[in-house]
Amino acid sequence: NGVPRGRRCSDRVRGRESKVMQGRVILRAAFAAMVAVVLLASSCEAIYAKDSAVKTLSDTSIKKLLKKDGVYLVEFFAPWCGHCKALKPEYEKLAKAMKGVSTVAAIDVDTNKEAASKHGIKGLPTIKAFSVTNGKVDFEEEYKGERTAKALSNFGMKAAKNAIDFRLGTKKKGGSRDKQRERSAPPPPPPSASGAFYENDKHVVTVDSKNFQKTVKDKKSREDHWMVEFYAPWCGHCKALKPEYEKLAKAMKGVSTVAAIDVDTNKEAA
Repeated sequence: NGVPRGRRCSDRVRGRESKVMQGRVILRAAFAAMVAVVLLASSCEAIYAKDSAVKTLSDTSIKKLLKKDGVYLVEFFAPWCGHCKALKPEYEKLAKAMKGVSTVAAIDVDTNKEAASKHGIKGLPTIKAFSVTNGKVDFEEEYKGERTAKALSNFGMKAAKNAIDFRLGTKKKGGSRDKQRERSAPPPPPPSASGAFYENDKHVVTVDSKNFQKTVKDKKSREDHWMVEFYAPWCGHCKALKPEYEKLAKAMKGVSTVAAIDVDTNKEAA
């Protein structure tokens, strides 16, 4: 065919080398694609499962949550963060232990940058306590201690206590204005002598013999905490307690349910 034999051999070698190079390029591209898929999957993977005691939040849901009265612990995390992964078992323990006392939640800052920016998140994980009263945040406090369920629960209980103090007026942000408003407030109306002792108070839940077992004692249907006063409408001590008990019920909103039962008309529960 007129082509020297040596040249034909070198062409074949070059052809083989070209195919080998193409194969290597394809393998590298495939490997890079696999790595990208793995990284994407890991970044999209939620640390906390749907059935976890830890409530998962988003930019939208955290805004709604912080307009609802209560005490909240929120972890700001990223799925790739090693410290966040190490915290997970302790944080889930905390969420189970605090059930009915405080909502324990978490938000992925990678996919919810608005919340991270708004709450000044600079390191991961960051855990903050929020107290909300009348739809507004009373205080926002960052946790600085050990990352254990026990230490975090102490922080959560302290946050709940601070929230109650704010609501009772023993720890206020407003200072002299709040004290002046408190002094000028009219005295509470005298309690009714009828069985409907707390009928005009929306914060004290009235229970009776029929619903006491279902609403208060049935742990299968609820995990929250109740404080129940057993009273009699004619009792002088009960009448003296009423205004303070109503203050307590208002202050404990979102932390514990405050209820009362008339033992005169509900002897079975008594």
